[in-house]
Amino acid sequence: MTTAPPGRFTRFPSTLLEIFKCFRASRTWKVAINWPPDTTDVKRSRVQRSLCVQSPINVIPLGVIFKFFLSVNRQIWRRLSSNLAYLPVGGKQGEAGNPIGGAMVDRAQRILKGFKLNWMNLRDGENGKVYWQSTTDLSKPEVEHETRVPKSILKCRSVSREINFTSHEQIEKFRLEQRVFLKENVIEEWFFDFGFVIPNSTNTWQSTIEAAPEAQMLPASLLSGNIVIETSFYDDELLVSTSRVRLFYV
Repeated sequence: MTTAPPGRFTRFPSTLLEIFKCFRASRTWKVAINWPPDTTDVKRSRVQRSLCVQSPINVIPLGVIFKFFLSVNRQIWRRLSSNLAYLPVGGKQGEAGNPIGGAMVDRAQRILKGFKLNWMNLRDGENGKVYWQSTTDLSKPEVEHETRVPKSILKCRSVSREINFTSHEQIEKFRLEQRVFLKENVIEEWFFDFGFVIPNSTNTWQSTIEAAPEAQMLPASLLSGNIVIETSFYDDELLVSTSRVRLFYV
């Protein structure tokens, strides 16, 4: 038995990228041949030379490469598959009929059902004076909420927001994305990260928002009733709900 000269593979590639690099580096295949007893050395030499001819990469079916990738590193594929749960299905997250998307929708609904905003207040970020507080659950997405805030809060150089919430479900990475709309135009965006939420827990979360320079502040008469704060609640990349609050400055 004679073996054709091996290619330049020194180890099993562990990722799809390494596989493509290996195929680019060498297209020579290692082949074992059972020679008939009457095979001459000349015939053997011709066959060996033909086996060592380098073939273009496009003759290798993509399906073969993909199957090889799965066989040498299934764990990477499992991690990739688990991430598919966070991808929108058919343009909409969790479209009906998709088992992965449906599971994520169910989880979002469970989190929302067990979530309650108990109270919230706004303070002067420097002296702690309370300007506004409410026990209304402003996280509910069904309606556009309305709230009235003293216009004197616009003079604060920073505003401290404190919220108290309860969650029956575990949240791996609780975070908020807020967009401030002035007559349907986004004028500010804020991002807040809380982190892990223990199931069946009540938590208090304080954040500080820096005010724009006084020269850039719009008058309360223009802002009142025209400002809407849209808050999106997330567990990492899973959108749980979105609520909207219209502000009136009094």
